[in-house]
Amino acid sequence: MSISTPQASPDQSAGDSATSRRLLYVAAPAVISIVTLLALTALIEWGSGHPERFSSVGAYRAFMDVAVLARFGPAFLSAIIVYPAMRLRGASIGWAGWGAASSAIAFGLVSAVLALRFFPPAQALYYALNPMVVAALGSQVAFSALAEVFVRWRRHGRAGLRNPRLWAIVIAVATAGFALCYVGVIWDGGRHWFYVWIRGFMLFFGNGQ
Repeated sequence: MSISTPQASPDQSAGDSATSRRLLYVAAPAVISIVTLLALTALIEWGSGHPERFSSVGAYRAFMDVAVLARFGPAFLSAIIVYPAMRLRGASIGWAGWGAASSAIAFGLVSAVLALRFFPPAQALYYALNPMVVAALGSQVAFSALAEVFVRWRRHGRAGLRNPRLWAIVIAVATAGFALCYVGVIWDGGRHWFYVWIRGFMLFFGNGQ
């Protein structure tokens, strides 16, 4: 006696396909931002320490400067585009927030992977919390909060901006995010957060030996 395997109906298959396309459509801005970050990181790694790959030392320095600065876009600023794009495509505040933060999270994970060249896994993973990554997360969170104001305006016009609770949340979240970014990389070059971060490293791993 044979047992047949239930087959999905055409309607169910079509529904699953439509759902997948819908999810990809909503997530596309975040995916593009992450891919851009990874591509720029690959270019930086390819060129770093190899001026012989360029026509001149000046070309090498210009390339590295432009690539490093360009990577700040997806790492620190992509929420300006990603968050409202996802929200206007139907994402909830939570999912759009994760999407906007995804490039900063990817930045941290890439930092940890690259740190494996110098540190054992646990220490490399801790490197994902370095001041640049924390500042990137703060920046993305802050810009996401501000972008929600734009989303409400696009959807409801001025009427969508008359909610005091909205402004209270936006101001609080944006202030906290920008403060984190400021402490991470701007205030005295980020040395204050670096001190906290390195003290944490020593707490967990001693002198790193």
